Order: sequence, then C-alpha cells, then structure tokens
Amino acid sequence: MVSSDKRLKRGDRMQENKTIWKYTLDPVDIQTLKMPEGSVILSCQLQKVDMCIWAIVDPLRKKVERYIEVIGTENNVNETVNVKRIFIDTVQMHGGDLVWHVFERILK
Repeated sequence: MVSSDKRLKRGDRMQENKTIWKYTLDPVDIQTLKMPEGSVILSCQLQKVDMCIWAIVDPLRKKVERYIEVIGTENNVNETVNVKRIFIDTVQMHGGDLVWHVFERILK
C-alpha cells in the first residue's frame, strides 16, 4: 500500500496507463475505499454537495483497501498506537458550518 505522503511533485511524469479517479466519501468516522494498489491520493474537496477524493490510479493493478478517516472540527482525535494518520485535506460544507479534516489511516 502506498501512502498519500508520496504525492506527486510538480514536474513528475505519470506513466501512460495511469488515470485520475474520483471517490465519493460520506462524512463518517472511518470508511474503506477499494483503490488500485499504488494509487496516489491527490486531494479531497467538495464537488457540488459531495465530499470527494481524487487519486492517480493504475486501473490494471489489483485493488486494495485504503482506510479514510473524517474528523470534524472540535471532535476527538483518538490516538491509536498501531495507526498512522496521513493528512489529505480539509473540506468545508454548508458555507463553512461543517468543517471536516480528512486523513488516510495506515496500520503500522
């Protein structure tokens, strides 16, 4: 599993068989996404009313589970010894009334 801390930097080239996919998230604590192995998460933003993650993927690779955690501002952030969180983005909904912080959870 490749984590989102290996984000592409300006000038990096993508291989020809890669493309960008969108995944729609629910504002729930933890959810599982099936993504091709080695996918690189680019960002998380609102698209109309949906919270979405975009990632560069190789559709020919086998799919693996990636764990996404969504934490609202002022909610508890529970520290777990065997889990590493990698920040993806902050998303505001309803004119900023709801603010979500999106992380990928990786088991150590």
